[in-house]
Amino acid sequence: MFYKLIHILKILYWTFLFSCSNNSRAVIRWNSLTSGHFNISRATREGSVLSPRLFNVFINNVPIALYQSHVGVRIGSSSVNSVAYADDITLISATVTELQISINMCLKYSQTWRFSFNVIKSKCVVIG
Repeated sequence: MFYKLIHILKILYWTFLFSCSNNSRAVIRWNSLTSGHFNISRATREGSVLSPRLFNVFINNVPIALYQSHVGVRIGSSSVNSVAYADDITLISATVTELQISINMCLKYSQTWRFSFNVIKSKCVVIG
């Protein structure tokens, strides 16, 4: 993520975010119990005001690449192949072959940027 941000933000802002991210620590509270302090190893934190925007910067190339692939379904004069919201993405296809093309594109992106999609949360729905 910081590799992408360095090309977008002024160096002062990038340095500030990078420093905050690398020096972040947290504790977990559960009822009356509190864990010890631990380092946060991910760049975006759950519940952070900046997390959705930072995630959008990080993932933005996926919908762009999918759009440019020209796979998907036609709705009127438009072609639709994905819908993304927060950290979820829905791939839309008229054929199994095109769906596999979209999945392969997402897989390649995840391998390039060293993250993985949650296979357990992934589902396939067939309509028609």
